[in-house]
Amino acid sequence: MARLAAAAASLAAVALLVWLNLRGSRPAIQRVAGAHHDDHAELAAELARLRARVRQLELTRAPPPPPASASTPHAAPPPPPAGRGASAVPPPAPRERTRAAARRGERVVGLASYFTSVEVETPAGWCRKPPPYASPKPALEAAPPTDERPALTAALARKHASADNMLIATYVNFHRLDFAYTFVKHLRALRNPHFLVGALDEKALRELQQHGVPTFLIDSGLTTNDYGWGTQAFRKLGLHKVQLVLNLAKTGVDCLTVDADAVILRDPFPYIRRFKEAEVLMSSDHLVATKGYQDDGLESNSGFHSAFNIGFIWIKASALEFVQAWRDACYQNPDSWDQVLFANVLRRNARMQPVAHDLQQMFRKSDGTHVLAGVLPVSLFASGHTFFVSRMAHLMHDHPYMVHTTFQYGGAQGKRHRLREAMMWEDSEEYYSGQFLSIEVDVPYDLVYPRGGEVAEDGTQDFSNHMSVEQHFALVHHQLTQIRNAFALASALGRLLILPRLICGLDRWWAPHAGIIPGSAARLPLLECPADHVIDLERMGKPEAYLREAHLLCNPRTPPAVLRSLRAANSTSLRVAADGGGADAARRVGLPFVRRLAEEFADAKVLRLVGAPPDYRGVLSPRAVEEFEARFKGFGGLWCCNRPPGGRGAGHIWYDFFHDVVPRKDRFHRQWDGPWVPKMGP
Repeated sequence: MARLAAAAASLAAVALLVWLNLRGSRPAIQRVAGAHHDDHAELAAELARLRARVRQLELTRAPPPPPASASTPHAAPPPPPAGRGASAVPPPAPRERTRAAARRGERVVGLASYFTSVEVETPAGWCRKPPPYASPKPALEAAPPTDERPALTAALARKHASADNMLIATYVNFHRLDFAYTFVKHLRALRNPHFLVGALDEKALRELQQHGVPTFLIDSGLTTNDYGWGTQAFRKLGLHKVQLVLNLAKTGVDCLTVDADAVILRDPFPYIRRFKEAEVLMSSDHLVATKGYQDDGLESNSGFHSAFNIGFIWIKASALEFVQAWRDACYQNPDSWDQVLFANVLRRNARMQPVAHDLQQMFRKSDGTHVLAGVLPVSLFASGHTFFVSRMAHLMHDHPYMVHTTFQYGGAQGKRHRLREAMMWEDSEEYYSGQFLSIEVDVPYDLVYPRGGEVAEDGTQDFSNHMSVEQHFALVHHQLTQIRNAFALASALGRLLILPRLICGLDRWWAPHAGIIPGSAARLPLLECPADHVIDLERMGKPEAYLREAHLLCNPRTPPAVLRSLRAANSTSLRVAADGGGADAARRVGLPFVRRLAEEFADAKVLRLVGAPPDYRGVLSPRAVEEFEARFKGFGGLWCCNRPPGGRGAGHIWYDFFHDVVPRKDRFHRQWDGPWVPKMGP
């Protein structure tokens, strides 16, 4: 019996070792391993202590931290917040079930290219395995209120810099604090505490302080609301930014300055350390990976001929003279774009002769030496186009270091939604509360590939086979009809619509093009088309009041209780049509359907509709139909651009949520008495 007890205790210890190893609790593992060789009484006591620790870990529900980066060997991460209100120990999470993603079948519209071909099982079904940066993160800790107004000083910068003098800095106003919180959570998850957040106004400063974020006051005197790209406030913000970069260089730290709408997903310090000679490294608006997808080094010489993007710039303190010249140029030309002036000054007296690692000899200093500068790889330090549209990192089967929400069309709302679509955004718990409606849009194969031909494994075709503007609108409007009806059904049920994925036949730009942005690496069709390409998220004001992103049910941040509460309802037997019997006849079928869904699925947090949603006129009262049409008429975005006849006038074409409703007047009071056709302007 003693041997059996000892064996049982040993097996329990081994099982606990495995469990703790999965959770990453190395100190506890070492204690159990040591105890395994002592007498059984000590082992039993140690197991009791560890079980208590297990309960505490479960109650916190905090994810295990990733390994410490090379940049933070001496820094400990902030402790996760303690859990509250739990009365029982939840069972250990079941072992993750995975499978290989199904291969694209014949005449089946597959998903876009992904960095992984592995799928994981969730309570809501099978999903592509989420990236590591999608894991839930602890909330920011609360700190007591203070009236301190800290300024940026050399002492503050050195306090937060790494052992080898590296620092990350961003800046934010009160209106964009949620961007800063997302920024900070990602850095803390990466175990990189070497950052500071500049507050552009005192309201932002107080909020950052109360969330335990290391901060200082810039006190810009600018609005606490949104700046708006290209506005006077936006120009003035550029002056404050270049002054911040100069002040950081004067502290003597080597600093990575990042716009708050750029998210860091991998610790950039190890990458930057590869280029010890570099004094300036910047991201770029270049849209082609000059070395292909097999090379993760700096871009080659041709990458220097596109616009540099200063939303992500690494500047050594030794480049202070260049930064001072850039700052002076900005203040002497306050109406010019700081990014253009950055490039102009950096190219001043440049030799443009590459040295090691494709660094170029750029700005010439007063001592005759040159600033060594490099362009970060556009695949891994990505713009809003190279990540969300060209999907370069996915094609590399890698994760980017940074994604900047440029090349998008929905203002701050569009930026947030892009990051949500990619599982990068950090939302509060309230975002996942409420009830949701999920639909699967029917997209015929022949609409996605109207010209036939060979389809590559990633679902794209040779550019010579891309669809026409008319075919693109036929594809998008087919989806918008179903999405419109789903919005109406969600409204009738008091639910929020989980957008389905969108498929676009053509890319979008700010000028005429032949299907993709000239010179870009985009491949068509876009099987994961960003919502802001089609829907005017900015005009919605708060898209969160109407919708959630397409991958909500695959996002690890979505609470398991929400996923477990998913129930499906079938609409395939429902016959609701506005023509023939008219709207009254449609409502006689549609309204009972809505009542049945409301009653039968009242407790379901997620209602998944199987089959097409009924026509919006069949599920809303006459007055609600009028209100719905007036509101959603303006939510269609625009496609840009075709070449206008004679080279004059508008080349853009508006999407129409009600393209199939005849007769009607559109958002611009144009009368439609027949089928919708692409019409440029106004």
